[in-house]
Amino acid sequence: MVQQRIPEEIIEEIKARLDIVQVIGEALPLQKKGKNYHGLCPFHSEKTPSFSVNQEKQFYYCFGCGAAGNIINFMMNYHGQTFLEVISGLADRAGVVLPQREETEEEKAKRKHRERLREVNELAGKYFHYLLKESDVGRLALEYLNKRGLTVETINKFNLGYAPNNWDSLIKVATKRGFSEKELLQAGLVISRERGSGYYDRFRNRVMFPIYNPSGRVIGFGGRVLDDSHPKYLNTPETPIFNKKNNLYALNWSGQEMKSKDQGIVVEGYMDVIVAQQYGIENIVATLGTAFTREQAQLIARYTSNVVIAYDSDVAGQAATLRGMEILRDAGCRVNVMQLPHGCDPDDYLRKYGKQKFISYFNNEAVSLVEYKLKHAIDKYGLSSISGKAKIVQALIGDLERVESAVEKEHYIGVIASRLEISETAVKQELERISVTRSNNKIEDKNVKNRYTNQRVKSKDEGIMPARKQAEQQLFWLMLEDQQIMNTVEAELGDDFFTDKTVCDLYNKAKQLQKERDKISPSVLMDRCTENEELELLGKLFAKDIDSLSNVKQLVKDYTNILKQSKKQERIRQLQKELHEAETTGNQTKTIVLLTKIQQLVSSD
Repeated sequence: MVQQRIPEEIIEEIKARLDIVQVIGEALPLQKKGKNYHGLCPFHSEKTPSFSVNQEKQFYYCFGCGAAGNIINFMMNYHGQTFLEVISGLADRAGVVLPQREETEEEKAKRKHRERLREVNELAGKYFHYLLKESDVGRLALEYLNKRGLTVETINKFNLGYAPNNWDSLIKVATKRGFSEKELLQAGLVISRERGSGYYDRFRNRVMFPIYNPSGRVIGFGGRVLDDSHPKYLNTPETPIFNKKNNLYALNWSGQEMKSKDQGIVVEGYMDVIVAQQYGIENIVATLGTAFTREQAQLIARYTSNVVIAYDSDVAGQAATLRGMEILRDAGCRVNVMQLPHGCDPDDYLRKYGKQKFISYFNNEAVSLVEYKLKHAIDKYGLSSISGKAKIVQALIGDLERVESAVEKEHYIGVIASRLEISETAVKQELERISVTRSNNKIEDKNVKNRYTNQRVKSKDEGIMPARKQAEQQLFWLMLEDQQIMNTVEAELGDDFFTDKTVCDLYNKAKQLQKERDKISPSVLMDRCTENEELELLGKLFAKDIDSLSNVKQLVKDYTNILKQSKKQERIRQLQKELHEAETTGNQTKTIVLLTKIQQLVSSD
């Protein structure tokens, strides 16, 4: 993994000064269970946490997708940064001074390219803002924003603008400033013509909302039409510096306010955010014209674990609210929903009733996920029949099971019982019945579900894995964990007994590391991995707990015997092949010698 331009001892000093749990915990919520910390894997979609972080050994491993590595791997994969970008950031955080060095031409070109894309976006933002504020072409757009109640200060703060109804207005301005049409295309600001050559402006006759990254740099735009044409909103497509699912509108202004208030508000529209901030409600962000994503939930969780969703109250808005609440809940957030009157969004409500009434409504009407689902389940099944009430309870059981606080769970059971006019005992019995049923189902599928036990539960992969390969992996793990085991195995088998390429390569790297440092550090060994297969295997092996094994010596003996027997069988097959050739050619002397060797091997222990 590592491009060794920075001395390994400096990399190790950086990692030694930082805690992988703290660093990863800023990117996604982690909870301690046993010796390790667990959370939802950021590298694949899941609802049940399978991502494990080992604080002692300073590495992570996902039991679901196999992602593994140390603090450096995580930062590279999660943030999409280069090794040197990660090391630079971690060094600053750890207070370690890096040796000065020259960038490679490839690194320099990549950094400059990304910077050029940010610069052309910022130029576009200034140009659109100028047209809105200072030119006649932007008059209608400015009138539109004024009618929506925006002040000059707010328009300036958010750098709002106008893209003219022109095919090449931005192209002309940007190319005069030294930007190429290819750069404009890569920034998502222009579109290639379907017929003929050349490009045309992506945004035309739209009010423009610049989208900033958390550092305050323009990385994309949202554009709203001034008439009834479609699409109503148009966003920058995915580019090297912009991805809708990984960003939130106004996070650059709202992040610190969410952190200080320990609460965030999520809305759907740009105008909802802008008007709310104009009214002094600054802990608010918006999604970017897409369904709420797991990445956005994890982004919010860096700032606060308390979130309120305030989406539109129409059918589509209700469905989006439910999805968003569940995603935030799975990301470790305590989530409520603010249900505004039908046909009203936060922008409308604030301009009609003002800040104080909005805050009062916010404080008094926001409901939890369980209460929100209860309302919708009642609307769906009704309260007129026993079967309908039973379906309502069943629909909420999964959410009740997820409530960790006994006090909260008791409260929700009381709310459900009261609304359905049944006893709390009935709700508790149904909860217990379904929980027992699910537990029994999990036992039947324990090879998949029992991810965090440290016992030797055979997984599906191991079930189909050849005995020798499985023995090699398990023996290599035991050797990594205990120097004496490594010495014992090498004395018994020599130093050339692994046949699996990944295990063999890792063993050679481990031996080299041991020679250099007298010990094998999981984190350093991961740094020396050059293939994803190596990282994944190390993660799987290091995630095991040798202390849970009561028969380590017997396991070492068993695995060693498997390798010895496998090697013997392989030698016998080779001799049998030679014997067949000797018999075919009539070489009696060689035939006798080979038969003797085969017999000796067969009869040996």
